[in-house]
Amino acid sequence: MTPFSDLLFQLRRARSLRQKDLAARLHLGSNFISALEVGRRDAPSPERVDQIARALQLTAEETAALQYAAKISQRHLELPEETSKEEYGLLHELVGRVGQLSETHIAMIRLVMQMADEQHRTALKENSM
Repeated sequence: MTPFSDLLFQLRRARSLRQKDLAARLHLGSNFISALEVGRRDAPSPERVDQIARALQLTAEETAALQYAAKISQRHLELPEETSKEEYGLLHELVGRVGQLSETHIAMIRLVMQMADEQHRTALKENSM
């Protein structure tokens, strides 16, 4: 399951809707909703997520959470043109380990990224003075 598929399932069930009920509201087949909920389909576009949010009558907060879940559930990422060779290598290594990382490993990687963000903010602040 992806973050999007899990959240979509939870939101639909919280509203006591069957997959075919949601599909009917969206003028789609229930197979489409099923595929989204089990992660067999890529997360939908922001426009489609908005349609789903309206069909489920989500709050603004729930809609934002569903949009974020769709964004982080994308299987194909577009890298900025200025991505360095080192960053390409790092990303390749990271992708090669997906499914093998423990929660501790993930927390450590996030901590390193937070430290890099803080260093970047500090450098920007110093350069603006």
